[in-house]
Amino acid sequence: MKVDEHAWTRARGWTLSLTMISPSYYRARNPALVRTAVSLINDLLADFAAD
Repeated sequence: MKVDEHAWTRARGWTLSLTMISPSYYRARNPALVRTAVSLINDLLADFAAD
């Protein structure tokens, strides 16, 4: 199945929206997950900036 550029943009946006809620919720509960989420957020934002 071939995925077009619009589908990839929607997928990145969906992932970004779900990942954005993680740091505030998990800050005290799971700091390792927060570090991973922040790293993913930075990667996604850089990917959007490159478009």
